[in-house]
Amino acid sequence: MLMVFSVVQLRGTGGVIDGGGVGVMRGVRELPDFAKGERVGDYVHRAQDFSIEIFSAPKPFVGEDKDNNERAIRSWLRLKPTPKVTLLGWEVGYDEAAKEFGIGIEKRVDKNFLGVPLFNSMLHRANNSEKLVTVIINGDILLFDDFVQTLRKVLVNFKDFLIVGARYDVDNLPLDSNENDPDYNRKIREHVLNTGTLHTYGGMDVWAWNTDGPRLFDPVMPHFVFGRGKYDNWLTHETIAAGRREVVDVSETCLTVHVKHDYHLVEGGIITG
Repeated sequence: MLMVFSVVQLRGTGGVIDGGGVGVMRGVRELPDFAKGERVGDYVHRAQDFSIEIFSAPKPFVGEDKDNNERAIRSWLRLKPTPKVTLLGWEVGYDEAAKEFGIGIEKRVDKNFLGVPLFNSMLHRANNSEKLVTVIINGDILLFDDFVQTLRKVLVNFKDFLIVGARYDVDNLPLDSNENDPDYNRKIREHVLNTGTLHTYGGMDVWAWNTDGPRLFDPVMPHFVFGRGKYDNWLTHETIAAGRREVVDVSETCLTVHVKHDYHLVEGGIITG
């Protein structure tokens, strides 16, 4: 089920969420179900042949993180249409990954003093993509074909949109999971739905929007550090408040999967997770 939020009304002290108020999303509705033959939207032509670029800033390709990053990248490249994939910033293993998978690197991304990318800079790079749909995703999140199906559904119904999605957390993947197995997607889906947990809506891991539309939001984005703080809530709130795009929550519509891992220190003393 796709939930669409078009207007935000704030209530509470000072009229702000973090001031004791409550954010109430109005105009919630469901999109038509193609499988049931319900009427589709007015932009069918855009879903026939659209292009995608995925941006991410994975942790260094070291140890367990290397395995998680590479598994995620392979899942992105299996999507149809095949997206362009661009790594933002630079970490250990980026050059090797770019060569192995045929993906790009954009090193011109602002960072904090610990070398962690700033989300506003990542958003700026992604917004300048030449592809119709641009995506920012955490570096260890797996995507499946239902992500593209969801993109198509949104593309035909809305001229301008921002997609947000929370992930499913799983302790591990099935031991017999083989990415070359034709039944791989089905096995993973069954495993995740049976054993996984949908992450709280307070934490989003994937964002996607059309690049030929209006600005996402009006105010200057604070210098949020990627993977820290509440930049996901800020972006969602400000886009709804701007009122120029439909904000679509796809958390329960497409499977975005995160395999749990330990929180640890990597080279340079940066806490990751």
